[in-house]
Amino acid sequence: MDFHEREFFISRICAGYLRYKIKSDITLIVKFPSNDIKYKAQESYNQTYNSAIDDGVYNDKDILDFLKDFCVWNDDLEEYLTDEKKGLLHQIETFKIQLYHAAFKHSEQKKIRQYLAIAKKEFKRLSSIRHQYDYITCHGLATYSRWDYIIKNCTYFEDGNLYDWGDTSIQQVMTHYQSKIISDEDIRYVSRTEPWGSKWTAMKLNGNPFGSN
Repeated sequence: MDFHEREFFISRICAGYLRYKIKSDITLIVKFPSNDIKYKAQESYNQTYNSAIDDGVYNDKDILDFLKDFCVWNDDLEEYLTDEKKGLLHQIETFKIQLYHAAFKHSEQKKIRQYLAIAKKEFKRLSSIRHQYDYITCHGLATYSRWDYIIKNCTYFEDGNLYDWGDTSIQQVMTHYQSKIISDEDIRYVSRTEPWGSKWTAMKLNGNPFGSN
């Protein structure tokens, strides 16, 4: 990740919102949800989930059994995808640790990054198969309800007024917002490199360590 990319991530994190230009003259501000909004969004999740259960909507076990019945999935793949001791998740975490310990060893880091990229690609491929029908499960419907509430109540015009959903949909903003979520790996990398180190020191000296106004 280049220096200017790290600067951009830090500026976005400190600002507490994401800019999303939907038209030449309209840029939306999608703010990070407050604790109050997170709480209400989780209420929406619970209500939707319970209603789905009452209506007989599929749960995760139903979908898993369906995939197995049609030979799309099996127990070995499930273990390989999720097992934290010998599956892909374990491999990915192991490569991350190796990458951290290989700091300043560029040739070794390059090789580890290649292995990590392969493991992540395979994890993504298998996850897409395993979770391809999640959207019709109780959890899938409830998750959508939670995100619907968050996006609806966190999206503003640049003048500070809540967006009226006249030129785009909640689904489009939701998709864009989720695609721009900064990964844990990127956050860890940014926190260990410049310009964060200097910025953190300067903010602490000014009595404002988190950049809030």
